[in-house]
Amino acid sequence: MVKGLAQLPIRMPPTFDWVNKVIEVIWPLARRAVESAVKETVLPGLRQKLPGILKDVNINPCSIGDTPPRVTSANVLPPSRGSSSRFFVLRVEIEYDGDADLYLECHGVGAGIKQVKFSSVFYVAFVGKTFEPPFFKGISVHMPRCPKFNIEWTGVCSFLSNELIAEMLNQVVHDFLRQHVVLPHRMVVPILPFNDEETWDFLAPRPAGCLRITLVEASGLIGSHIDLKTLIGGGRSPDAFVNLRLGAQDWRSRAISGTCDPTWEEENQCIFIVEAPDEQTLDIRLFDEDFTTKLRVLCTGEQYDELARSTSLSLPSLFQRSSCDVFDREIESDIWVPLQCWWPTRGMGADKKHFEDAVQKISRKTAQETVEDIEAESKPLNTQVQQESPAKSNGFSGMMNWVKNEAAWAFHTAEDSLHAAEEEVETLVEHAHEWYEQKRHDHEVKALEKEKARLLAADSKIHLHFAWRPFGNSTWSQA
Repeated sequence: MVKGLAQLPIRMPPTFDWVNKVIEVIWPLARRAVESAVKETVLPGLRQKLPGILKDVNINPCSIGDTPPRVTSANVLPPSRGSSSRFFVLRVEIEYDGDADLYLECHGVGAGIKQVKFSSVFYVAFVGKTFEPPFFKGISVHMPRCPKFNIEWTGVCSFLSNELIAEMLNQVVHDFLRQHVVLPHRMVVPILPFNDEETWDFLAPRPAGCLRITLVEASGLIGSHIDLKTLIGGGRSPDAFVNLRLGAQDWRSRAISGTCDPTWEEENQCIFIVEAPDEQTLDIRLFDEDFTTKLRVLCTGEQYDELARSTSLSLPSLFQRSSCDVFDREIESDIWVPLQCWWPTRGMGADKKHFEDAVQKISRKTAQETVEDIEAESKPLNTQVQQESPAKSNGFSGMMNWVKNEAAWAFHTAEDSLHAAEEEVETLVEHAHEWYEQKRHDHEVKALEKEKARLLAADSKIHLHFAWRPFGNSTWSQA
């Protein structure tokens, strides 16, 4: 790698081609680090989200391929207000379209991943200008939001839905990124000692402002559980609570019980620190917290059942603007946000029948393999009986031996017939089971399509009040 870097002449200013060639040289080393992170971080996180027997899932082989990520855009940003010690800040767009070779396996069944795609934005800040190489005192790297990973499968995962596995992998990677590099977190690499001002710009630079969100109400929610009231009056009523997420910042509301049109009057405000209003996005999710779900979450650590969502909302859209020029002053907005009630993995929570079917499939396969192993170890006995005719017999004892042989032959013939009959019955039962499974599958598909149509037709929405304050312009933004 060092030899390869030495053969690349330094170009000033650096071009995309030069930067991408540098990435190609260092990619073999970076690739090993990423593959190690997949096994040590992503795989354990995925196992935590899976119940019971599915926790034995493994990734083997685990290769992200020889194709490195590429820089597609880079530009120098103007100096931030209040960050005089920053040398300069680069905004870098990266695309990755890798030739991965990954296989998710659980008890001998699974599916492969042949391609992983994502695009992301990174900010690289060079802090503390000096007049000697390397001309800065440290580097900090952060992401305004988590990237979306698109996964291309080589086959259908036989124990879980491909979409569900992909969403779980996204969640695990996003959780890791939010803990380390998504705003307000950042990765820092100090090179030279800092003074006090440079330390603040390096570790916690001044944000652009604060976003205050007031949760007012929601309407048109579709419940997921049945209680005494719904049995009498019909319908299903959720115990809804709201989760708001901006980068690595997270807020959860109180749960309002037994209504599809909840209203929040207490503990309904949160304040998020915003550093990049033109890049950061807001996620809104509503969950159901009935008693049984809450008990399951407390006991197993699984997720709540999601009712509705609206994700990746840009901050200008919250104030019904098309650009970020409004964020240099105070501004407020009161809007209803439409909610999405159906998505490909809706209804695949850990308590749903989807996971039960997965466990049954793997259990049946394990049991079948055990039976096959036992049958392979057992050698069939030679049941052919040597018959002796009465003509060859000698007196009464010979006749008795012939009778015994005939009886043994008849017994083994009956035994073979019984065995054949059992095999025929097993075949009929297997065909009946396949017929039943197909009918059940067809029924579930029809039920899913009916539920999908019902959820797509839902007019669910949430009422929120937004207030923006540039940093230092109000009392609550300085709190």
